[in-house]
Amino acid sequence: MCKRFQLLLVHLTIVLLCTFHTVTACYVIAAGKKATADGSVIFGHVEQNYTDCVLNFRYIPKRTYGPNTSITLYRGGKLAQVTETNALLWTQNIKQEFADGFMNEWGVGIYTNLCNAKENRPQLTDGGIGFLLRRLVAERAKTARQGVHVAASLVEKFGYAAPTGRTLTIADPNEIWLVALCKGKHWLARRVPDDQAIAMPNTFIIRDVNLADTMNFLASDNLIEYAKSRGWYSSGTFIFTNVYGTGYNSSEYDRQWKGQKALTRSVVPHGNTMPFSVKPDRKLTVANVAAILREHDNYATQEITVYQLRNQSMREIDCIFWRTTAQGKYSALTPWYAGITKTPEYYCKKVSVEQQLTLDYHFKPPQGTFSQDPNLIWWEYLGLQKRVQNSAKGQQRVIQVWEEFESRTFGRQPHYEVDMRKMYPTQKDSVRSMLTTLCNHRAHTAATLANKMNKSWITNNSSNYCVALATAYPLTGTQPHTVLFDGFSCSNERISSKTWDMGNGTTYNNAIPVYTYRDTGTFYATYTVRTSQNAIDIDTVIIKVKPGAVHNNNFKKITSAVNRKDCHIHFDNASQSIMIEWNRSTSVQSPTFALYSLKGSRVFELTLGSISKGKHSIAWYGDNHLDRKISSGTYVAVLMVDRNRIIKAPIHISN
Repeated sequence: MCKRFQLLLVHLTIVLLCTFHTVTACYVIAAGKKATADGSVIFGHVEQNYTDCVLNFRYIPKRTYGPNTSITLYRGGKLAQVTETNALLWTQNIKQEFADGFMNEWGVGIYTNLCNAKENRPQLTDGGIGFLLRRLVAERAKTARQGVHVAASLVEKFGYAAPTGRTLTIADPNEIWLVALCKGKHWLARRVPDDQAIAMPNTFIIRDVNLADTMNFLASDNLIEYAKSRGWYSSGTFIFTNVYGTGYNSSEYDRQWKGQKALTRSVVPHGNTMPFSVKPDRKLTVANVAAILREHDNYATQEITVYQLRNQSMREIDCIFWRTTAQGKYSALTPWYAGITKTPEYYCKKVSVEQQLTLDYHFKPPQGTFSQDPNLIWWEYLGLQKRVQNSAKGQQRVIQVWEEFESRTFGRQPHYEVDMRKMYPTQKDSVRSMLTTLCNHRAHTAATLANKMNKSWITNNSSNYCVALATAYPLTGTQPHTVLFDGFSCSNERISSKTWDMGNGTTYNNAIPVYTYRDTGTFYATYTVRTSQNAIDIDTVIIKVKPGAVHNNNFKKITSAVNRKDCHIHFDNASQSIMIEWNRSTSVQSPTFALYSLKGSRVFELTLGSISKGKHSIAWYGDNHLDRKISSGTYVAVLMVDRNRIIKAPIHISN
């Protein structure tokens, strides 16, 4: 009995320690724009909650409100709504008050960390503000500094209502701010130096304060006076963490120290002597930040996010919300650009935007919200996480697959963006459509991989495994239909062959072919991967080709449905642009511009947003659909308005 009682005490001690750890879980790595490889601000966050959770991820469009509209806060307070809110990407952690994350259309990202504060007599008005604070900042701010002011005004009006303190991290393409909220109406904000990075666990990390330096410090008016009135500070150096925090916390300081050590890859001071920020020993990337965050990842992680916020005057393309679903080690970062207009339906419970934004939906969700739902991708990733929890071999395989997936995604990012940057000045709507397609495609690819890994091969006893995944874009079109195929493969053995069969007898021996279907029909394109030890996996993608309005070798039969005076097309060598002059009073929606050789081979094709009366410029640098320069000469330009209205004209390209 004595021995069993001792074991019980040990068990209870472990439970208590784990319970304490549940409030010390989230983690932030943030790097200024001069500390990163591409000049972006990079801000990453690990969200952990030791309870059952379900996450929605959704694009929320701009919303407009009448002049007398008000907002009701969670505890009953009210404030006036703005006339128009920003569009948002929103991670909603249902029923959790302090766990949602956001990035808005301006590239302002926001998340919070719990940080214990001394305050036990907080001043609150109308119950204070908690849950909606981050959303209101994201809806209203166009810069991080403006976000600090929005948060500060709300905290000073209502008081921050939380069990203890928290730190907001608010970032944009120019800078990062940490906003320490002390519970009640007192706060302090500090800017992260551009050439440095911070590691923040669940404790306040702002130490030295210089309120005279308003470029780098902002605070509530009576921050120091209030501390004196409470007996927390009398004179000497004002160390914020000591004055408003709960004192030295060895476990949290250890976590901060480990982060700083990972950033510098050298020995750094520990404990009370740790600096606020450090200068990394190399220029950081999204992959670097994600790797450090995954070192602080465990089974309680619901999401790892990394905001990549660049400042190149194309915010729709420049700002990316990378995120995993469920535990970061067993999920992949997928990109979500600020310019997208829709997220996949399987990333969010089936609910209208209007209902999802209500307090009732968040805190009193419908019955069954936390039950497994095959239509919500959250459960696919959570299932994979649980499937490999007790399988070292399974964990190794899943991590290897996601490393390969992320490596390819990062490697192709510049290729994805180059054409969109050319198009952006004149075809912003088309760029947003392309960004939406790209993000949905990468998310679909990752979801399909998760589904395949949830099958038995990932935890079987075989020492050999092989996974193949076939993707293609676009899946449907009219003849001639050009498709970019992408074959993903991963194995713990040497891969001996990767073969595509296009479904019509044509085969390729490379993973990323571009193929044009000239016949109509449904084609089952298969991707086969074999290893040196004869492991094999096959995946199939279905391509559907409909009859086309234009036939490559039959231009003489195409008659212009619009008088040539109504539309003029030429190539401007000086600006490297295709110029379209549309002289009709009626505009056309989603026309397709294509360039053909005189023999009828398609060289280049692009779907436009819309064309109204006037001159339009299409940025094009003389590349074909394989990104290769075409030769100078005469080509045939075709503007396809719909199946019955086609304009064609000779065009000379000097390349």
